Amino acid sequence: MDTKEIWNEICFLLSDNIKPGILEKDYENQVIRAIEKFGWREFTGEIKRQPELRIGRNVKVRPDVLVCEPDGNVLVVIEIKRPAERLSKEGPADQLISYMLQTKAEFGLLIGSSIRLFYDGKENPQQKPLLLNRISFEKDSEEGQEFVTIFHRNEFLKGRYKSIISKLIKKFTENRNIMKLREILLEKETHKKILEFLKDEYAEYGSDVVDGALIDLKFELSYELEPVITPPLKIVDQGESFLKTVFDTIKQNQDGISKSKLVQLTGLTKKQISNQIYRLTKRVAITTKERGVYVSITETIPPKKKKLESKPKKKMDSKPTAIKSPQIDSVRQFVYDEINKHESGCTKDMLIKATGLNRKQISNAIYSLSRRELIHSIERGVYVASQL
Repeated sequence: MDTKEIWNEICFLLSDNIKPGILEKDYENQVIRAIEKFGWREFTGEIKRQPELRIGRNVKVRPDVLVCEPDGNVLVVIEIKRPAERLSKEGPADQLISYMLQTKAEFGLLIGSSIRLFYDGKENPQQKPLLLNRISFEKDSEEGQEFVTIFHRNEFLKGRYKSIISKLIKKFTENRNIMKLREILLEKETHKKILEFLKDEYAEYGSDVVDGALIDLKFELSYELEPVITPPLKIVDQGESFLKTVFDTIKQNQDGISKSKLVQLTGLTKKQISNQIYRLTKRVAITTKERGVYVSITETIPPKKKKLESKPKKKMDSKPTAIKSPQIDSVRQFVYDEINKHESGCTKDMLIKATGLNRKQISNAIYSLSRRELIHSIERGVYVASQL
């Protein structure tokens, strides 16, 4: 079996020879031709187009293509999207995962501008099907040839794909653990441990001298950005570095990118991504292509606008100056601390319940904190703390 030749023919069928405006039905025919290059046959019933699956009594669904064993057992579910459609949307992947769960298939393929390989066999470390690999239509690529090795009929039915799947899962697990460790290394607790190490390392100078030397010591733990974004991206520490990480990632995905994809590529949390998107939008560096999908509109991040110094208001003799309550700052702090606890966002009702303040106090505090850019809304009525 010449895996390179088969893969190059797949690239021709599904990419090189495809017109930009191809209809989904015509592209489906090309996908069927490609699957048959792996040795599966439609006339024997191994390839089934849009078979009707019944869920319960009244609900019926039709996956695009199923690849089955001779006895009818479903092996692979295939969801097809035209190459012009973006696969980064969650909808197509969610649909494919749903079909995999319904058919109990170990493998799922999302085919469009590239191929996305999902796995839900015994070695899957997750509860739902795992996105195991993304394969671009590049001739002679090793990933493409590996893909042929996995799904070629003769090899597949003998279970020879298992060693490759184990390798891919090991790589996925290692990448996930790397990202977890990176998050730990960038936590404040790690900074404390480094300081304790320095105290022990230079204890010969005496505790007073070492403590005095460390008072003004500043150090930064960070990861340098790679010139080409390849998941998982190395993350950096804070402030403008986070901003640049998110902006560069958006800029290199010219068709648009979602928050969940940014989380995956940058290693930042959902809250951190929301904060940076808010800041980049305010600086008019990015815009929303469609709901939840962002694109860059500048080559570099515009500088933060300086606030114009307001002219001092003239005092009016006729009205006495209002005296601010000394409790206002503590109320703001109270509300801010509570919002900061909720990375996924906090509503007014949650704040009222947690703080015991009334709705007017909460609204006033939110207004003040928003004006000072200490918090912002990620959707209507839901607030998160800003990381400036």
